[in-house]
Amino acid sequence: METEGIFDFETNGIEKGFSYPHQLAIGEIDSKHVKVFNNRILTYDLPNPRALFATNMKWEKLLKGPSLYEVMPEMFLALDFDILWGWNVKYDSGVLEDGLFSIGYNPYIKKTDGTVICDAMSFTSLSSFLEPEKMKIPINEKGKPTLKLEKVYIENFGEDSNMNWHQADFDVEGTRKLLKKIEKEIPNLWNIRTQFFNKYSRQRILTEPKIYAYYLHFSGNINFMKPVLQREDGTGTFSVNLNKFGNKNSLTANDKKKLKEGEKPSWLAEHFRNMDYIIFDPESLKLDVDTYEPNDEILEEISDLISLKLAKPKVWKEPKLLEHQKFNFPIKEDKQSWDLFHKTQDWDEKVQIKFKDTRSKRIAQRLIYDNAPGSLDTQPYKVIEDYIKERWLSEDPDVPWVTIPKALKELENIERENGEEALPGYKNYLINISNELKKESQ
Repeated sequence: METEGIFDFETNGIEKGFSYPHQLAIGEIDSKHVKVFNNRILTYDLPNPRALFATNMKWEKLLKGPSLYEVMPEMFLALDFDILWGWNVKYDSGVLEDGLFSIGYNPYIKKTDGTVICDAMSFTSLSSFLEPEKMKIPINEKGKPTLKLEKVYIENFGEDSNMNWHQADFDVEGTRKLLKKIEKEIPNLWNIRTQFFNKYSRQRILTEPKIYAYYLHFSGNINFMKPVLQREDGTGTFSVNLNKFGNKNSLTANDKKKLKEGEKPSWLAEHFRNMDYIIFDPESLKLDVDTYEPNDEILEEISDLISLKLAKPKVWKEPKLLEHQKFNFPIKEDKQSWDLFHKTQDWDEKVQIKFKDTRSKRIAQRLIYDNAPGSLDTQPYKVIEDYIKERWLSEDPDVPWVTIPKALKELENIERENGEEALPGYKNYLINISNELKKESQ
């Protein structure tokens, strides 16, 4: 019997690489009981005003409690399900990856341990597309469908004063009820649910020469795709979107020009087995493929043109920021050191553990600073202190983390939008930190 759970993170940020969790809720799909884990934010992070305001959480709470390093192992054990659901799971999977990487674990372990990670949002959207009378998707003030969890829940179950939205445990329960509704009312779809997200099913679909279906939840429609060429390194498949290609019997001059220059025309897509959108065999849902299919001659021409530039292996450029350097972590030479680091209870002993990779060295030092700063020697301690000062005082509005200037500006925006003081005491807290850091620099 497969185990099936639902999870939701609350985070201190939304930027890729910097969306660290401060709360996790996880529950079984057939139970209303939800486990909740809380942790303080990282010592070198600042509470995000917009995230706090959205979740109605007090900023002081994020500075107290156990560290992410202390809580994450227990969190990870709680996520031990064969099938895991999340609402907009791409985001929550990213949060898990950011969290694991920041504390010295393989960030992609959930993508390689056999767990099928499913997106409840796109699955619910697909169920509405197929059975609009059984699963309803609300229309927003602009006349377009909205997939906000709260709105979808209310549309199907009505207002519920017991639901405190944007709290992880309530979001899990809301997701659970919507999934159980699909299980009960659209069983033919529910019974093949993992096929839409299983990477092995996707690999089979993407390597077979037959038409497959691609569902875009944000546009609410199904596109039929024809595979034409696999990337040389086997990481992706180029497919023609038959809905967009139309009934052309030849390529246009502009199509050929784009392909020769290494650009994709609007009708060409590249799909991967680990992507977040839904792909499936139309036959599994008894869908009629009523679209024009280009002849073999056109498909061969498209394949040849793709081969010129598009299918060549991509040149990998190492990202500048440590938080974006997750690929191939930890390196083989550091795996034993990290195992020892995590098993060792004494922080003074952890300090003595040696790593080869610069990323591992930096993460280990940050972990020690975050959990036992007194165990660090003077030089690495000062390096991190200087890093925090530079990070918090940065005047660059485009950096992907929370700075003091950005936080103060965001507080002003929130107060202007709502006509009242936001997060009482937080503004003074930030100003005091800023003054202290500037004083130290003098």
